Amino acid sequence: MAWPPRWPPTRPNPNRGSIINNYFSNPRSNATTHKGDIRIDHTFGPNDTIYGRYSRQDYLLTPESNLPAPAFGGGDPALNKNEPQSFVISHGHIFTPNLFNTLKVSWNRLLTNRSSPLDGNLNPEIGLKGANTELSGFALFSINGYAPLGPPANNPQFSDSQTRQLTNDMLWTRGHHTLKFGGNFMFIQSPHLQAFQSNGTFTFNGNFSRQSANNTFGNSFADFLLGIPFNSQLSVV
Repeated sequence: MAWPPRWPPTRPNPNRGSIINNYFSNPRSNATTHKGDIRIDHTFGPNDTIYGRYSRQDYLLTPESNLPAPAFGGGDPALNKNEPQSFVISHGHIFTPNLFNTLKVSWNRLLTNRSSPLDGNLNPEIGLKGANTELSGFALFSINGYAPLGPPANNPQFSDSQTRQLTNDMLWTRGHHTLKFGGNFMFIQSPHLQAFQSNGTFTFNGNFSRQSANNTFGNSFADFLLGIPFNSQLSVV
């Protein structure tokens, strides 16, 4: 894997008057929520009633990064989108004053999507060869003692959890006794897709710039300039 010759991405100018820890950032998160419910109740006659409800919520979280894009500087600037939905319809029927039946059909879904804050892949742009070039984002560079460079390493993430359920309950009373029986059928799906370090991660700790005689004076940023990471990881989606 060749080292990128066109590094680094834009870093902000210092905003504090010191040699170290000279940049301060207080990023915020913007959350937007839209939700609604629809409910219907209807009585067909003295023995039959029906109830139905549909609920939906759209949630979008757009956190800001510690450093301006595309440096990001760690944290979790991924775009988070959740879309929970649920539906239920229930029918009640009175057979006799002592015998009552309830039939319910329900569906629940939680759609979660975490995506990179970048629209395209920057690995080719910064000259990184051998890494993924299709997923949005680029490699994450962790330099001990410095803010990391790059977006979160484990995006995108997608899950679509769904539960379909059919239940039937019958209630029978006789004298001082009550008997309830029925059935419950469920079909559960929970597919999950996640890219783990598919754009590559590199860690620099100063191990290769130390003096070999006494193993001191190593500098993680020097290792970064040399292009010799202490640890590198890359997975295939």
